Amino acid sequence: MHVMRGFALAAGVLGLVALSALPARAAEITPASGEIAAGYSYLKDNTGGTSFPAGWFFSAGAHINEGFAVVGDISGNYKSETASAGGVTVTGSAKVHTFLAGPRMMGRAGPLAFYGQFLVGAATVSAGVNATGVGPSLNVSASDTQFCFAPGAGVDVPVTSAAALRVGMNSRLIRSNATASSGVTSGSWATEVQVQVGLVVRFGQ
Repeated sequence: MHVMRGFALAAGVLGLVALSALPARAAEITPASGEIAAGYSYLKDNTGGTSFPAGWFFSAGAHINEGFAVVGDISGNYKSETASAGGVTVTGSAKVHTFLAGPRMMGRAGPLAFYGQFLVGAATVSAGVNATGVGPSLNVSASDTQFCFAPGAGVDVPVTSAAALRVGMNSRLIRSNATASSGVTSGSWATEVQVQVGLVVRFGQ
């Protein structure tokens, strides 16, 4: 519940940011039959309290009409840290890739275009540790793919009639399975907040 309240507040802030950034005489975004978008992705893992400052996203959408589209979204986020002591250097790395698709609802407020979406798919979480220094080097890695769903919202600030600056936020939930000593597998949800900033280009106008 706290995550969803925070997500709703952040989505409202996105709208205010977009309004403050809007030029006095911005161009209208012309309706189109499709779009592609790409840019920077920042990820915050609320469950583990870890930030992934390096990342990217790419999405594509087919517009059924002016208010509805079907979209696909892929993204990658990365983090790496290194520590040294006693001649030994240990580097830990983690990465999260998501492959999502689903419906998007769209609307307008003047020249601004807003959207809300609900995407589902899979998330692959990988982590590794590398140790070098004394003795042979050590490499350990693990990877897991789980179900993921991501409600999200965003705003497009027009740059031209066919292109816009996009600021979006997704509240991602990733299924996490754990096996107890009894052999019974139980499930929980890891929660993440993803911010996307990039350029969207529409075509087929």
